[in-house]
Amino acid sequence: MSLIDNETFLPGVITEVESDYSYGYDSSQFGTTDSVVVVGTAFSGPVGTPVPIYNPEHARYIFGKTYESGSKKAATLVSAIEDAYQKGSRTIYAVRISGKEASKDFEFNSDSIYKLRLRSTYPTNQAKDFFMVYDNKEGEEKIKIFKPAERATIVEKMQGAIVSENDTIVLELKLNLDYGLTKDSSLVDVISVVNDHPYNNVVRLGIVDNDGLEVTSSDFEARQILLGSLFPGAYFIGRDVNHITPDTHINYRLITDGSSKPYQGFNGMIYKDLAYNTDVNSNLPIYAKDNKVLAQQLKNVEVFSTKHFDFLETTGLVDRVFGKNNEDYEEVNIDAFDIYQRLGSGFAVTARAEFRADASGKELVPKIKETPTTDVNRVKEIKDGIYSMLENMNAKYRVLACGNADEKIVGKLPRPKDFLVLSPVSTKILEGLIEVTPIIDPKAPVLPKKYEFNISNITDSATMANADAIYGGEVFTAIPFFDEGQLSQGVAPANGTVVAKKLVDPLLKTETGEIAIYSIYDSGLYEKTNIGGTNGIVIVEEDIYVLTTTPTTAYDESPVRVYRKATEADLFPGVISSNEKFILSENNTRVYVLQLNLDNTGKFIANSKHVSMLGDIQTMMSENEDETIIFSQSNDFEVNEVIIQSGILNSVTLEEFVELLNQSHSLNHLFKFSIAEEGLIFKDDYVMEIEITTGSGVTAATEKLEDKFTAGGNKLKPVLLPKDREVAYNYNLYVPYKTNDNFARQLAQHCTYTSLKTAPTHGIMGVATLNNRSIASVAKRIDEVLELDFDLYAKTSAGRNMLDRNNMPYPIGKNVSIVFTQYPFYTDEGELLRSNGAAGYAGMVSNLPLDQSSTNQPILLGELDFELTNYQLTRLTQKGYVTIKQSYTKGLVVTDGITMAPVESPFRRLNVTRIIGGVEQLIREASEPFIGKQNNQANRNSLHTAIKSGLEKIKGTLIEAYEFNLVVDPKVMKFAYIDIDYNIVPIYEIREVRNRIKVKDQL
Repeated sequence: MSLIDNETFLPGVITEVESDYSYGYDSSQFGTTDSVVVVGTAFSGPVGTPVPIYNPEHARYIFGKTYESGSKKAATLVSAIEDAYQKGSRTIYAVRISGKEASKDFEFNSDSIYKLRLRSTYPTNQAKDFFMVYDNKEGEEKIKIFKPAERATIVEKMQGAIVSENDTIVLELKLNLDYGLTKDSSLVDVISVVNDHPYNNVVRLGIVDNDGLEVTSSDFEARQILLGSLFPGAYFIGRDVNHITPDTHINYRLITDGSSKPYQGFNGMIYKDLAYNTDVNSNLPIYAKDNKVLAQQLKNVEVFSTKHFDFLETTGLVDRVFGKNNEDYEEVNIDAFDIYQRLGSGFAVTARAEFRADASGKELVPKIKETPTTDVNRVKEIKDGIYSMLENMNAKYRVLACGNADEKIVGKLPRPKDFLVLSPVSTKILEGLIEVTPIIDPKAPVLPKKYEFNISNITDSATMANADAIYGGEVFTAIPFFDEGQLSQGVAPANGTVVAKKLVDPLLKTETGEIAIYSIYDSGLYEKTNIGGTNGIVIVEEDIYVLTTTPTTAYDESPVRVYRKATEADLFPGVISSNEKFILSENNTRVYVLQLNLDNTGKFIANSKHVSMLGDIQTMMSENEDETIIFSQSNDFEVNEVIIQSGILNSVTLEEFVELLNQSHSLNHLFKFSIAEEGLIFKDDYVMEIEITTGSGVTAATEKLEDKFTAGGNKLKPVLLPKDREVAYNYNLYVPYKTNDNFARQLAQHCTYTSLKTAPTHGIMGVATLNNRSIASVAKRIDEVLELDFDLYAKTSAGRNMLDRNNMPYPIGKNVSIVFTQYPFYTDEGELLRSNGAAGYAGMVSNLPLDQSSTNQPILLGELDFELTNYQLTRLTQKGYVTIKQSYTKGLVVTDGITMAPVESPFRRLNVTRIIGGVEQLIREASEPFIGKQNNQANRNSLHTAIKSGLEKIKGTLIEAYEFNLVVDPKVMKFAYIDIDYNIVPIYEIREVRNRIKVKDQL
């Protein structure tokens, strides 16, 4: 975005976030020097937010270490902060450039569109070592938070909570005893207790909706969720490897009597009672009602437990049970082009995919090429990033610690997979009037699912279930048959998917009619031993199977539990009574009502499935004012039926019917419904009265939907959606992959924008440090940096030069200094680091009086890694680099305080830039209160007095006596202008005109 010539740009607001965890750190010196913003990578801390830093220890506490020995990764932010602090800066803001949220969403124990999100306070790989345990024991509800010792707050350290660096700190929140919170308390109140606790600096809780958006405080229904909705157990982030056998068992309870409620505030119909879960991939906590059952599993990995989750108190022990994922939440080792993109306000060359096909026309993997120069999309603007977020922040110096001036920003051509997009496949139902779009996660490559939509007109409400006719003793699990052939597509189903596998006689090689139940993990099958409940009953594709104690044959696979198709004797009257015509089935954590397909004698109807699908339990057990029941399931490996039965199609408009579908508890997590283009003209018509035209020309016919329903036996023809998603190459996608820009020019342009729009800003950066510091290596590096052309002109979004009012490129070198030096320094913890001088120079300059140049001023260094000859110093200074030399009387000093401005510009000297910046700031501060006021003589006089008063304070100190006459452009009533040396200039822009600003000699 071009801010230099865009006067309509409205600046946003930059929020300086005071760290939640600065308690205990001395902030008395903060603000005593000019401000320095350091931008770099870190192992922890907030991303893209300026955080005030009081001292290096505070920086380490917020942003983590400088080096991680295990991964051999080094971060740049904290080391640069320490360098600037040691050189005198006491007003430091830290900005972390990269990192992504470490979080996981967990189900509640009642049917809900909401989920509990557990996330790390800041993006960090340490989140994999943060755990939360919820104990729901009546009257003793508590939450425990486990964290490594190095995440201890300063108060915890002072209290002696840390004995060893390998300790695990356990923060126990007694919700009932200390806070008076029970299972009937609002979960939002519990979340506040957890999130606001002064010692909890590692995790945050929140409630998210179907779209993954946090609605903890903004959604009324989310605020009605109670603590009792939370499953007990251990909650983990960033772990996806099961070293113990993964298994899950949930008991579903039908609640029809107030006395059977699990807690007083429960108002649902189905309560999910977690009995057992050892699958860390599931969206459930790890838990076992009987700890002995879990303890037996833990023994298999040499972990011994005597009480619930005591193994979490020993550092590293949990790694034997559940392994960490490979996700890098810190993003410390990002390449130069990635850094450039995250900084923003730049431009890049793009690549695109070219379609290829074989002789038969079959699509081949595309060829990826750089976008040709004839394509208008060859160069794309990189808009918002860290720099755009900092443009409205008043901080004088910006240090880029994660990029070097001499670094070439190169990129690799994207791979074909980078052009693959996962998108939903839509279909149309109700004779093409309603469009159905599946809800999918575009980042989750799972098997496509099949759906068949059936719409019926209910003329008899007898199919509606009632509580007395439902067998509520157990909720049976519905399972699809396993189709191994679908795995050949290269995309596996989600871990934890439960399937039924048909068993084959090992001798005859034929199916026996018996099955075994398995879970899929990483494409492998694990037998489930706890499914089928107390009666050993499961439902597989609308047939009922029961556990058998006498398998037909001995199987090579040796399944522990074998199931066969049920007979009437297996169910009646031992399990289901004669008056119970309906049973409950669970599919993907949702409960539905199924009708038993029995004849008048109580036997299963021949050549028919055992059950028929009706609708969700909430609709069928409540007062259904809409007279609409809906059934839907979402399994891999089978065609999922979506059954919509409605008795109000003759009294509901098309628009109202679509709204009803979108509000359905059974459908709103799977699909979004909208009126198709063909149906827009009928949106206000009753569904049954809509007239559909079929055919064309002489065969065209008009028929009411009511007639179509009648002709089909009150049903419309089913609509099959063969797959709900597809992966395809996007040939319209342009992927940025390289730039001919450089970090120095990008930083200079950011500082120029900020200076023109907000406050005077100067960027400082260095060059890459040398490992080989021999005389020859240093000389070679000097030759290399002297040959660099930073092209320090303002650029458009297309990478072309911006032109000033004289039609010349707009120079921006005055807003950046590049330091060429290298020195060692020790951190407060005794760690030896090496600096390229950028942060150190910024720290020194920030401590200088405004009327003092940095030239020949001492800088607090012990030694240099290499000293430059006078000849080398001269060459580098002439090129615009800031260097450090040894003086006779002051020790190490700055050779010349210069900028990268053109040689002939007065802004070549940093002290000129600083002085003019001081003048600009005074004028801004004096003028800003008058912007927007009436343009009358009284306001003009007040403005003139305010400006003159401010300038009088520095008269004779910074600049020679100078007369500023206030003028107001009559065409721009809201902006004040001043006349500098007979040139009218906006108050927010002091133009670079040589010899017009008279500065006292500082050399």
